[in-house]
Amino acid sequence: LQLDGQSVISNAAVSENTASAKGGGISVSTAGGLQMNKGTVSENTAKSNGGGINADGTCKVNGSNLTGNQSYGDGGAVYVGGGTFTTFQANQAVTIEGNSAAKEGAGIYNKNVTVLNNNAHILINQCKNGSEHNVFHAGSQFLVEGNAEVKQEVYLTKDRFITASSKY
Repeated sequence: LQLDGQSVISNAAVSENTASAKGGGISVSTAGGLQMNKGTVSENTAKSNGGGINADGTCKVNGSNLTGNQSYGDGGAVYVGGGTFTTFQANQAVTIEGNSAAKEGAGIYNKNVTVLNNNAHILINQCKNGSEHNVFHAGSQFLVEGNAEVKQEVYLTKDRFITASSKY
C-alpha cells in the first residue's frame, strides 16, 4: 500500500504483502501521511527496509498490532526514514512483536523521529545478523513517554540519546 497523500485506516488489516523495495505492508511517502486506528500490519515482507511500515512521511498508530513482518534490510516492523513514527492515545495499546530484520532494528529502525507514548509495547523481535537490536536509533529524536515498554536492546549510534518523560 503506497500512501502519497493523507490517509486514515481504521479497523483494517494489511497482511501478507511483499514489496520489491521498501514498505512491505505500507509505504508512506514524504508527501504522505498515515493515521492507523485499531489496525493490524502482519506477515508482510520488504526486500529493502520496513517490513511492515516504511515512514518517509508522518505515521501515527493507535491501538494496533505490528506482528510477523520481515525486512531484508533494516526495520523489521517499522523503518523511519525521513518521516516520523508516533504511537498516540494512552488508552489504546500498540504492540510490535515477532518481527525480523536481516540487518538492524527488528522492531524499529529510527533514522529521524520516533515517539512512543504510554501503552506502546516493543517486545521480542529478531535481527538475523545476530544482534538483539530491537530498536536501532540513528535519528534526530527518540522519545519515550509514560509507561512505554521496550524489551531487548536499544542501540544508539554515536552522539544519539533517548529522551524519557512521565508525561502520562
